[in-house]
Amino acid sequence: PAPREEVRRTQRAVASGEYNFETRAGSFTVDGTINTLEDTKLASLFDKTTLGGAASVSAEIALSGDTAVVRGDLDATQSAIDFDWWFSKAAGIGAKAAFEAKCVQGTSIELALTGVDLASTALSATLSAIPSNDRKSGWRLTHVTAESQHIDPTGLGMCLQVPYRITGKPGTAGHFEWIADEAESGHSSHTLSARFEELVLDPEVPDETSRGVCRDIDLAATFEDGVERRRHVDIRASELSVPPFGNNWILPLRPDDAPPDGSWTYDVAVQKLDAAPWIATDFSATAFVTPRSSGFERFEGDVEGGTISGRYESVKEENSYTFEGKWNNVPARYLLQHLHYPDVLSGRMTGTAKYSLDRDNPGTLQGEGSFDINNGQFSADFLYSVLEGKMENELASLPPSLRFQRFHADVRMNGDRIETPNLDLTAEGIKLHGGGYFIREGD
Repeated sequence: PAPREEVRRTQRAVASGEYNFETRAGSFTVDGTINTLEDTKLASLFDKTTLGGAASVSAEIALSGDTAVVRGDLDATQSAIDFDWWFSKAAGIGAKAAFEAKCVQGTSIELALTGVDLASTALSATLSAIPSNDRKSGWRLTHVTAESQHIDPTGLGMCLQVPYRITGKPGTAGHFEWIADEAESGHSSHTLSARFEELVLDPEVPDETSRGVCRDIDLAATFEDGVERRRHVDIRASELSVPPFGNNWILPLRPDDAPPDGSWTYDVAVQKLDAAPWIATDFSATAFVTPRSSGFERFEGDVEGGTISGRYESVKEENSYTFEGKWNNVPARYLLQHLHYPDVLSGRMTGTAKYSLDRDNPGTLQGEGSFDINNGQFSADFLYSVLEGKMENELASLPPSLRFQRFHADVRMNGDRIETPNLDLTAEGIKLHGGGYFIREGD
């Protein structure tokens, strides 16, 4: 039979071409706009993916037997695209690409995207899909890859369903890969990596205690979904600025109404850490986030020639945290400011501490510790402020020098009451042993 030509108009799209029923070969061109993707079969063509809004396409289609090859250009700026729980591009966010798709009827779909501009991020991507096992649920994605040498964190961050507003400087060396088990067991894995000159994460709900700033950062992440869910993120950076210990460093990334997400772990290594009042160099840590709690399994770093190490856990429902730390030859001011104590003395401190606190009630502070300071000095200003008006006659008897050779104290923390059951002081001409207590913000 003679070739058949057909022109069809649907939603402002024009298709024309020819097809030979005897040879099962043909070619078509398509040019136009689909205004309501949500009302087409494309809307739920792939599992975990939904489409809506409008898309403009200009393409050439070549048919040969059960195989169709489509090449063209796509403008999905006015499309809404959702994938899984974590990606959602709203209509109006830029999305353009050249594409080539190969579809073998009932067998496979292979899609390659080049020259992609997604939210000002330039990338290329590939997608592979096979029919769902029940043959009624459309196609099932089995493999997705993406590569980028220009990542706009602000634009792309608008498409990520995380509790942060992401800004910063463009990133490079972006790689993403998603692989699903073709046996439809429910198992899948993600890997992604990228490098950024700067990233800033601000909580969606304004809260400076969870703000993070990172510079010269290399990110690598692996996510496993199956019988167990595992997420691991590796962070290497030159500088990291985070909230003080006792605040949430990492917010849960998965929304509360999503299925349970299992546990997240983070390996962190930074050349300089700023977690007020602490400033550490060569800092490393292993962090975790579970449905119940978050914190550090371990952390360690150098502080002005000394070292600090320990662990930390924050419990979400109780709004409480526990801190365990060891420090060696660290300037005393860091620990005093960490505990919100006045600067009563200076010197190099070595010691340990373990304490817990309900953030809603400072009176719940409970803990203990011990410390030694060699070649330090008490603060004359602090002592005068404490004694003034109470021991006027004793002020004149204070030694001219408040320096000491050694100061040791065992400390117990019980609410506002700080006890020192054992205290030893050795100074010039003085050697004291005693004990006592101190009421924070009291008389």
